[in-house]
Amino acid sequence: MDAISQNHLDFAARVQRIERQSAASIQLLFVGVDEVHAMPRGTRKPRPSRGQVVVGNILYPLSMATAVVLGAVSHMVGQVVRFQLQGLPDLNANPDIETLVQIILGIVISMGLGYALGLNSKAFLSLKSAGVVVGVLFGHNAVHAMPRVFAAVTSEMWVNQVVSTTEARSMLWRGISFMF
Repeated sequence: MDAISQNHLDFAARVQRIERQSAASIQLLFVGVDEVHAMPRGTRKPRPSRGQVVVGNILYPLSMATAVVLGAVSHMVGQVVRFQLQGLPDLNANPDIETLVQIILGIVISMGLGYALGLNSKAFLSLKSAGVVVGVLFGHNAVHAMPRVFAAVTSEMWVNQVVSTTEARSMLWRGISFMF
């Protein structure tokens, strides 16, 4: 039992020695950067005025409609570009592949025009794609309505081919015109 109490006494003496040295040597220790960071006043954005909020709320649906129109116009631009590069389209071509090519080309052009016009969010991408589909389905009606404009941009042969293979005021799906 002597050995155990001697060990207890040694441990108690060691704890007292540590407490005496640590009490005399307590120091304040700073860890990290010794400066304060504050945001300068001029970098904060001012709150929009009530009029700006109202105008923004009015313009957002208008920008959505603009995205759909941009998609339809992109399809027409794609058709003109295809004519300039390929000439007259082949009448015996597969209508499914032609429709797919028109849609892909229209989406690519609408993405480029949307980026240039600032309509490049994901919500606008789906609206522009819907506009391209509307352009594919109903774009030939613009050729029927304005044949001289399209003849000046492309050729009279192309306009005559579109007018002879489609009907006015119709929907074109897979090479077949459906009257509405």
